[in-house]
Amino acid sequence: MGNVENRKQAYEYMIYVVQNQLNWIPAINSDRKLTDALDIPVTELHSLKEGISDPSDKMVKEFKKLVCPLTSESEVENYLVEPFL
Repeated sequence: MGNVENRKQAYEYMIYVVQNQLNWIPAINSDRKLTDALDIPVTELHSLKEGISDPSDKMVKEFKKLVCPLTSESEVENYLVEPFL
């Protein structure tokens, strides 16, 4: 899988987790809520969503803090770290 597809899949994974495990509803506000929760610029998340850039170290670190009580760190790394090594 190419980097563009990996980036888009990483974004979709993040949204899936926050909607299904953190019960963030409605989905329309998920991007804004996620950027606020991770303390990252919305442009950074949109770059990942569009397949332009890899997840930043800060994005991965803050996402783990947010979701690792509910999902495993290894699962997060499978989507947000390993495809970009």
